Amino acid sequence: GPSEEELFFRGEEDALRARKQVTEKEKWQQRLQENWENCANLNLSFQDLGDLYQLENFNSILRRLIRVERLWLVDNSLTDLSAIRLPRCKELNVSKNHFTSFKQLPKIPQIRHLSLADNNIETLSGISDLQSTPLETLI
Repeated sequence: GPSEEELFFRGEEDALRARKQVTEKEKWQQRLQENWENCANLNLSFQDLGDLYQLENFNSILRRLIRVERLWLVDNSLTDLSAIRLPRCKELNVSKNHFTSFKQLPKIPQIRHLSLADNNIETLSGISDLQSTPLETLI
């Protein structure tokens, strides 16, 4: 069989190969993350956000979407996105959530099409924030 020295070097080679694979995997994951953060169209509908941790993580993802132009967040049990800013968003679909007021929407200065269908809007409070936008369609 192989000598002790050969076994040692094979072990080192295997360890280096494993480290390189981890590094390559991390680089790939980072590239994927950067890609979705820079995407123009994103559908994050039907997420299971029943746990507070999941909701907080989801909100931190939304905060990084500064380039998104079309965003779908349908049926996510969302209640408040007022801390989120989507500076380039032209189309936002937040149908089938639990919004009760326009004040709970994210900051969307470029919005053209907004869908709030199947929410529980109880008041028009905050709708004036949409006056300074190029809004064409409100559902």
